[in-house]
Amino acid sequence: MIPTKRLLILVLLMFTLQTNANIEAAPDDDSLPEPYLYFTQHDDSRGVTVEANRDIDRLSLQHALQHSLIRREEAAVGEPISAHVVWYSARHAEILISGLDAGESVRFSFNGTKTVQGDAFLAGEQPARNDIVLFGTSEHDELLWLDQKDAREKRAVPIEGNIFQQVGLDQASNLIAYPKSGAPVLVSADTGRVTKLQLPNWWPGAKQPPFGNDYGTSLMFADRFTKDATYVVVGNRYVYLLHWRTGQAEKLFESKAAIYAISASPTGSKAAILTDSDSTIGPDADLTVLNSKGQIETAFRKAAIQSHSQGFLFVYPLAWVNDSSVLAVEQDHYRSIRLSDGEGAERAQDQLSAEERKLLEQQFGVVPETAELIRSRTDANLVAIEINQNVFSPEVWIIDGAAGKLRWAGAGMLLGMSGSGEVIVKPSSERGYRFPAVHLLAEQGH
Repeated sequence: MIPTKRLLILVLLMFTLQTNANIEAAPDDDSLPEPYLYFTQHDDSRGVTVEANRDIDRLSLQHALQHSLIRREEAAVGEPISAHVVWYSARHAEILISGLDAGESVRFSFNGTKTVQGDAFLAGEQPARNDIVLFGTSEHDELLWLDQKDAREKRAVPIEGNIFQQVGLDQASNLIAYPKSGAPVLVSADTGRVTKLQLPNWWPGAKQPPFGNDYGTSLMFADRFTKDATYVVVGNRYVYLLHWRTGQAEKLFESKAAIYAISASPTGSKAAILTDSDSTIGPDADLTVLNSKGQIETAFRKAAIQSHSQGFLFVYPLAWVNDSSVLAVEQDHYRSIRLSDGEGAERAQDQLSAEERKLLEQQFGVVPETAELIRSRTDANLVAIEINQNVFSPEVWIIDGAAGKLRWAGAGMLLGMSGSGEVIVKPSSERGYRFPAVHLLAEQGH
């Protein structure tokens, strides 16, 4: 039997050794990993799981969430949106969103969240890493027309599909929506009126198989419609003159190389197409001008640098400036190509102003890359942009340069603007496909 005094000394010694071992095992700040947060969206899109590689300071997370939670319409009717945090451990929590209706979206950020040691959780090279955009899934697709000042809903039109194209009809802006099945529809940007495009039961003379593309539809319409006709590319191979009210189609041209773009002249009497120059992986594109009978009027080899540089087949921007030149997009600038000799000159694309960039930098910490930029035709200080850097959803923002304000327009795709300046969006968490369009500034001929 061990004497009581010796037993007490032995216990104290074991406690001291254990304490010293714990002290030695505790890592110093230099050995701790850089703090990162990791997110998983819930299946119902009404919550997100947060996990961390360091212990989270709970108050800093709740503070960041509380001060960044926004919805598209601040004064929207219905149940107020709120967030509830459920903690499972110091490194694991769930954020549950209540009041998020179908078709509505909410945004919040974890920037400002810290570890228990006071270190900020990093965004790294991804500026939006800690930003969350959730969209309440809906069984019905629709387009929204939003007020350009406050993003308030002005009109909603049920539309199926996730592929869209901006076109003109009688000097007005319109959209083509390509549904998952059935014929495409023409949507008026000014009124929301939907008109079904009539197609033939079969395309006459289309004997060769289509070129495979990477954007999900075998049809590519020209960017201009007359009151009853337009040009359309089928299978990236054939050019037709389509009487879109009756469905009558006339085969005009068969291309040996894949067609990447088509644009109708201002009068609709001609069509310009861009095709692959070399039928191989390369950046060059040939320009060919056809008349309404399908005859080649002008052709230029390697007129633009925007063919399938990585082996993919997507639509490229192309537009007629006037009867004597067309405009193609090359990287970060336009190339105006003269139809008389194929020569051209660079012209700057519409870019964000210094004030607009500053507003974005204040919101994101950096100026994010924009997937689409459309400036209002009624107020040059108003511009709508789509940003695709968020992990869960694309998002639309409206910049009011005159007022120095940035307005969130929700999750979704930016599709256009009406003549009165309403912003047209497709609310969605999916990244659909939007045919690239040329947006000319007023001084550039628009």
